[in-house]
Amino acid sequence: MVYLHLCCEGWRAFGPFRHLTLLATAITDEQDRVVAFRDGEGAWRTPGIFINYAWRSPMVISTDVHPHPNRGKA
Repeated sequence: MVYLHLCCEGWRAFGPFRHLTLLATAITDEQDRVVAFRDGEGAWRTPGIFINYAWRSPMVISTDVHPHPNRGKA
């Protein structure tokens, strides 16, 4: 299993997923559902409750705990 970590004011883990496909404009899960997509300004957006967050620095790792939680913050 893998987790997608995205950074806004802090890191947030999404998952677990069996696998993720990283494309230039979207990140999709094993069933080709969009997990995150790039908006017109280059920020990553996530469907659902976090749609208004402008994420950056996507990272895929095997745990829901980010290895460097203080890196990547604004």
